[in-house]
Amino acid sequence: MSKKYKVIMIMLVILSLASITFGLSNVQKVEAYLTDIKVYSDDKLLNLVDGDGNVIKPLVYNGVSYLPVKTVAETFDKNVSWDGETRSIYLGKHESIKPITFLNHLDVLYKSAYIKIEISKDIVSNLGVSYNGSIRNSYYRKNEMEYFLDDSYSKLEGTVILTESSKNNSYDSEAVEIWGDEKLLFKSPVMTKGSLPVDFNIDLAGVSKLKIIFYNNSSALVDLGLYQ
Repeated sequence: MSKKYKVIMIMLVILSLASITFGLSNVQKVEAYLTDIKVYSDDKLLNLVDGDGNVIKPLVYNGVSYLPVKTVAETFDKNVSWDGETRSIYLGKHESIKPITFLNHLDVLYKSAYIKIEISKDIVSNLGVSYNGSIRNSYYRKNEMEYFLDDSYSKLEGTVILTESSKNNSYDSEAVEIWGDEKLLFKSPVMTKGSLPVDFNIDLAGVSKLKIIFYNNSSALVDLGLYQ
């Protein structure tokens, strides 16, 4: 026998999406039933649980069964993202206009000890512009690092800058290369005295492993937004 609960249901089946807090606008209070309905996929019983391992029970309202979007999506290996400004849920890949995270916020698969990753500390370019957060090489010789992206992002946008401490460099040298699954995705121009920042936009579709190679310590990567 199902138990009767009064619940706040978000229309468009946005029930219980983890990590989202809704205001009281555009909601409707209804009576629904928490049931013991089992859900199968290709004759296989689904283990419906939330992020903490708690069992999820379907709700029935007006003869229709409802499940949390996040729970169902993750059952079928779909990413779920929330856009608070438009109050929209996206399943699977989504071409967002804002980055969902930043590369320097992710855990590193491997990096040389000379690679420095800053999340909130400012770095200043040769033009005197401050950037919040960066990835850079602190040694004058080649060093590299790797991230495991697991095909989770559609693109990487960022900027290569010449650092303030290197603004008087007079030698020409390669700066940075970015590789995806052993394929060269981006190679910066030579960064030397007077060089302007270089913006880049890299297609990450299908990329599992991202490698960054620094050839000297005169440049840094900043504003490294990752998009779904």
